Order: sequence, then structure tokens, then C-alpha cells
Amino acid sequence: MTGLHEITAGLLVATSRTDSLNSVVIVGYDGGVLLVDPGWHQDELDALASDLGARGVRTAAGFSTHAHYDHVLWHPAFGGVPRWASPDTVRIAGSHRPELVELLGTGFRPDVQALVGRLSALPGLSIPWYGPETDVVLHDAHIVGHSALWIAEFGVLIAGDMLSDIELPIPDESPVALSTYRAGLETLAPYAEIARFVIPGHGSVTTDGAARVDADRRYLDDLHANRTSADPRLANAGMVDVHATNLELARAD
Repeated sequence: MTGLHEITAGLLVATSRTDSLNSVVIVGYDGGVLLVDPGWHQDELDALASDLGARGVRTAAGFSTHAHYDHVLWHPAFGGVPRWASPDTVRIAGSHRPELVELLGTGFRPDVQALVGRLSALPGLSIPWYGPETDVVLHDAHIVGHSALWIAEFGVLIAGDMLSDIELPIPDESPVALSTYRAGLETLAPYAEIARFVIPGHGSVTTDGAARVDADRRYLDDLHANRTSADPRLANAGMVDVHATNLELARAD
């Protein structure tokens, strides 16, 4: 994992060595921090906890953008603060905890495994904490209950597993998955197009959110038109298989 680096004042990101997962730290008005999708490996969680401790900050709250195993992690050093998520994310994570822990694989201590998916349903569409107003943008693209975060004070969109420069659009596998994904993309588009920074769940932070939206639109358009895609993300690990699944979804859509 890269150490925490500042994107803008009060906003820091650390990136995992696996699939470039971004852990996001938002600094509150009293020095407490909101942790979004902290992860991924045991040593990386340890390093993130150590880095926050060295900075002398405490965790005020957590947030999980969706109920995939790499986005529902926690560390004992982060404390017993509320770990918010959408109601559907809480439901899915709670009912699939054994599978989520198993998907993590080996190398995780029992005290960390015990915290996987221990989420609380957000009581509204903004995160209750003493920091920049952090609004939740709900949609069902990628997985039911997926959330992005919009921080108007910073002009930052934390996009969850959307708007990536290394991953193609990855819908779920429902019969209307591509239409649902397109709807989610269009929900995020107005925020991405005005954002100073867009932080995807996996990949690099960008100052050109509109370009990320356009790239995903072109890819989805090619799928629906049965055109060969020239998307450069196809060359990345695992994306040929994702594309093959998307082609099957397009035929059924």
C-alpha cells in the first residue's frame, strides 16, 4: 500500500498493492476522521492504522460504499465508531458474512475477520458526523445498494466501484444489469462532471470526471450496438473475462 497522500486539504488517500483499492480519509472539523472503504490486506490495514495514529487523529466514523468483501473491512485500532452504509449494503453484508470472510483469503487476524461487514444502516442520505457535509448518492449499479459520496465543500466524488480507469464497468448479473448500470452511471454523471476530484474504488484519482463518464458511456454503447470495443481497459488483468460476461448480459438485455 502507498502511504496516505493528500489529494486536497482535509482529504487523503492510500492505495492498495492489489487492484489499486483506494482507502479514503476525510478530516473533520474537530480532527476526527471519516474512513471510507479502508483496506485491503492485513499489513495494509495495520499500516493505515499506524499512519493515522502517527498523525494524532481519531476515527469518528466509517463508511462502506457497497457489500463486496474488499469494501467492508475494518481494523480494531479504528475503534468502535459507527460504520455506516446503505440499508441494502447492511442487509447483504450481514447475510453473507461467512462468504465475505472466506473471500478475503488467508493472512487476516481473527480480530480483523470478526469486524468484516459489521455495518449500520445510514439514517438518511448524509453522514452524521462533525465534518464537511457528506451526501450519499444511491444507485444499484455494480451491486444493489451501491453508494457514492459527494463532498461539495471539497468538490470531491468518492465513486465506489465506478468511474475507474483500470476496470471496465462491472454490473451485477441480473437480467437488467446493463440498464441498471447505465442508470447508476447517469446518476453519478452530474457530480463527476463538476467535481474537482473523482476517487474511484479502484484506480487513479482524476481531475477529469467527465472523461471517466464518457469512457463508460462509450463502452456501454458499444455493448448495446454489438460493436467491437477499443476500450484500453480491456488490456488490464481480469477485464477480458469481465467483457465476456458483459457481452452475454448485452445479448439478454
